This record gives sequence, structure tokens and C-alpha cells, in this order.
Amino acid sequence: MLELFQITGSTSFAVRAALEEAGAEYATIDVHPRRRDEIAGFALVNPLKRVPALRDGDVRVYETSAALQYVAERFPEALLAPLPGDPSAAPTSGGSRGSATPSTTRGSR
Repeated sequence: MLELFQITGSTSFAVRAALEEAGAEYATIDVHPRRRDEIAGFALVNPLKRVPALRDGDVRVYETSAALQYVAERFPEALLAPLPGDPSAAPTSGGSRGSATPSTTRGSR
């Protein structure tokens, strides 16, 4: 099951909204802002211990825009965003697509 590491009231909300919109089955792991070391395995998902972070089997994704892109690609039927190769996915000025720091590690699916 997909896991979302979140802090309530943070940018994690965008990823949680995308998961809800996609109808995804997921579990939330609440991270306390001042006690991030208390969550077992959190540093393995995001070495920076920041939220949002996703764990989907062997796949680890962090940073808001990367996580949103992952959700859109993982659940294409939800039509959350244009898919890679779609002409409508061409970058526009000021767009954030592709601006995420290289922050995903993907295992085999």
C-alpha cells in the first residue's frame, strides 16, 4: 500500500488531495515537525526528513512537485495531469513541470 508521510497543514496537503482525487488506497504517516527522528524508516524515504514523501513498495519519492507527478503517472486513469509524451504536456512559462530537484529513487515495479 502507498504511504504518505505528512505534516498536517503543510504542502503535504496537495499530495494527499491528489491521492484522494485518484481514488488511491494509501496510508498516512503523521510526522511531528520537531520530532522527525521518531518515525521509523522516514530517513530511508527522504534523507532530508522533509514532507511530503511517498513510499510505494520499492519506490521512494519526495518533494511536492515530484510526488504530484508520481501520483499523476501512477494513476493515469484519474487524469490528474497530461502524461509524458502528450503534446499538451509541453512546458509553459512559469510552469513547474520538471522543476523539482532530482529527488526520486525508483525501484522496479
